[in-house]
Amino acid sequence: MCSSDLGGRVSSETTDDGFVLDEGFAVFIEEYPEVKKLLDYDALELKPFLPGALVKLKGRDALARVADPLRNPCDIFDSLLSPIGSPIDKAKLLPLVLNVRLSSVEDIFGEKETDTETALIERWGFSGKFIYTFLKPFLEGVYLAPLAQQSSRMFSFVFKMFSDGSATLPRGGMKAVTKQLVEKAQQLGVQILTEVPVATVSNDRDKFIVECTSDKVRYFESTMLVVATDGQIAKEIISSLEGFESLKDIPDQPQRAVGCLYYAFHGEVPVKEPILVLNGMMGRDEPVNNVCFPSVINKG
Repeated sequence: MCSSDLGGRVSSETTDDGFVLDEGFAVFIEEYPEVKKLLDYDALELKPFLPGALVKLKGRDALARVADPLRNPCDIFDSLLSPIGSPIDKAKLLPLVLNVRLSSVEDIFGEKETDTETALIERWGFSGKFIYTFLKPFLEGVYLAPLAQQSSRMFSFVFKMFSDGSATLPRGGMKAVTKQLVEKAQQLGVQILTEVPVATVSNDRDKFIVECTSDKVRYFESTMLVVATDGQIAKEIISSLEGFESLKDIPDQPQRAVGCLYYAFHGEVPVKEPILVLNGMMGRDEPVNNVCFPSVINKG
């Protein structure tokens, strides 16, 4: 399917009654190193989430709070009294936080790699209850994959990003990020073409040849090529290139479906703080992973 919209899933739609809905729930992480180099944060008018989360526990009406007393010292009593995690779990959070804060991104990606579930249990020593009531819904909301299929390095990296900076939402939705990137690219003289489907890609010595078909057949030559598309399609395209034929033998990546449901209602919002609400009910069959009220985070 071809579209004239840029940004892929980093996009937003505006409804007839004025709501801005992002294409799937997403947050803007201020600390991503490359993003800090590229974007004008002031122009995005970012508004932050509170550190931590509220958690829905089974058999408990009131939402439980997971606070970050290192960033908000006044939250220390909330943290100590929270039913999320035992005192031992809370004590074991400190070496994890110190590790990611004192390590560089390069250090983190040089760590021995395993899956996140194994790292949480064997390296950091967290209890199953703490993992499944807080870390599991939080991390699976980031990666949309089970803990056992997430990289421990990526866990440390993301935990560092959330510990060092804030999760935010830009005014006008995530499409504001795409819009700014497009404007910067065009100012640098980049030509952006849409609705020009790629038919084939081939390589000849030190250059790539891209054949596109729309109203007519067009060819583009380049010394560098980025294939940013679905994994199975990317594998099919790249494995046709000379020198990359072995990629055909790599098993297809599992494909997952995820839904993002938006709703509106009249009356007071039930959660007045700019914070994420997680589903911490262990062994749950219900489909909701997390809930957020974007209009509380950023009215735009």
